Amino acid sequence: MLDIVSFETAKKLKEAGFPQPQYIEFGFGYDETGSRFTIQECRFPPLGVDGMYFAPTATDILREFPGANLRWNGSTFFCKYLGETENQNPADALAQMWLRIFVNA
Repeated sequence: MLDIVSFETAKKLKEAGFPQPQYIEFGFGYDETGSRFTIQECRFPPLGVDGMYFAPTATDILREFPGANLRWNGSTFFCKYLGETENQNPADALAQMWLRIFVNA
């Protein structure tokens, strides 16, 4: 498992205003069909290309979400911050909480 959000979560984050990088040294993204691709040392999204979604890692989300608490119980990740979310993917657990807090604010 990669430590990045799912395609569905990447779309929700972008639509909700989660910061999208302008330049990526190394990371992942999705195209509009949900196909994952690697990004290495390039502007994001490339000029003239639409329909791309940045796939943040748990670390990327934590940078934008100080105070969030992520823990592992042996089978699931839990994010605690004014409530709790759970997911087997740490990035999705954090993203679900970010969406709950910042979209519903």
